[in-house]
Amino acid sequence: MLNKIILFAISVSVSLTGCNENSSRLGKSKILERNISLKDKNTENIVKGYLEIEALLIRSDSVGSAYAAKSLSFYLDSLKTFPEILTSTRQIEYSKTLSAQRKVFSSLSNQLVSRVEKAGVEKGVVYLQYCPMANDGDGAYWISGNSEIRNPYFGDSMLECGEVKRKISSR
Repeated sequence: MLNKIILFAISVSVSLTGCNENSSRLGKSKILERNISLKDKNTENIVKGYLEIEALLIRSDSVGSAYAAKSLSFYLDSLKTFPEILTSTRQIEYSKTLSAQRKVFSSLSNQLVSRVEKAGVEKGVVYLQYCPMANDGDGAYWISGNSEIRNPYFGDSMLECGEVKRKISSR
């Protein structure tokens, strides 16, 4: 069952990635190329789904973000755990606008940081990044699989706005 869910998420990702004309500047989704491994595999799969939503928000693709959130919601629902994360992914899934999705993405990001820290990184580095201008100037964090800033809160309009605040790696 888990493998079918992951394959579904990957197929949605691949089909949506090919549709965006901005992919050369914004970069293709690197979800399958990230060398991140967490000690808790359920959390690792959640982070992979999260990173897919992030990649689509970077491209300002609200439809793709909703589909990726739907896929992650399906996975979370099968686990019967992480209710706060499930609530956030469903809010992204059902949001009508990109700005609403990005606002919820901020909450989702905050929820995942503690989960990643609890799960522990087995291999690779998870980057905690921050944009001071997101959320109407209140700022917002996000998790990334690489140190290069690609801002999910502004996409192409402020693609490189932000900084790496912290690295979470194996101990």
